[in-house]
Amino acid sequence: VAPLDRWLQRLPRPVGLLATHDYLSRIAVDECRRLGLNVPHEVAVVGTGNDIISCEFCQPTLSSVDRNTWRVGYEAAALLDRLMAGKAPPAHDILIPPQTVIARQSTDTINVDDAEVAAAIRCMSDHLAEAYGVDKVMRHVTVSRRQLELRFRRALGCSPHQYLCRLRVQAAKRLLERPEHIKLQKIAMSCGFSGIEHLHDAFHRAIGTTPVEYHRQWQLRR
Repeated sequence: VAPLDRWLQRLPRPVGLLATHDYLSRIAVDECRRLGLNVPHEVAVVGTGNDIISCEFCQPTLSSVDRNTWRVGYEAAALLDRLMAGKAPPAHDILIPPQTVIARQSTDTINVDDAEVAAAIRCMSDHLAEAYGVDKVMRHVTVSRRQLELRFRRALGCSPHQYLCRLRVQAAKRLLERPEHIKLQKIAMSCGFSGIEHLHDAFHRAIGTTPVEYHRQWQLRR
């Protein structure tokens, strides 16, 4: 652990960290927390394997690369069948690309040069499950509301309120993409919306569809 601590403390921040397995990423996240390094705002962490237990029970939840294990198993079985039939193995390695990155809280951040915008974003991300508006964010910055809006538009092309709504919609999308069924009321409250109607309106404005329809489309794609 001591070499890991020294290495983490020497890293320039903010920084992104990719580990070869989810359990190694969890060790890195735990050490960051012990050293007082904020995950994801100072150190964003991505694992590999998308092990649900490791990822969902990590604090914060762990983003991970889905290695497309179903395809790996399929190709392994096909290769075994080929060898058992007496055929020669392939002349080259069978390369299987990863399927996607499953984004969770350990990478839920954005790097901007403006310190006031960065402070506002950190406040939004850290308190996303609470129902609040831009007034709460203003207590974490040292500029006026007008100045903060100008800085947001310069850095991100949107207002603080629009960015906060975007964060909440992204959080709702992650919950809608989980395999287990989660009630819309719980999703709304978990993402800082005042209720299902607020969730529905924000979702429709952001991506042009309803939460229920998004979940149905995601299941079909999956």
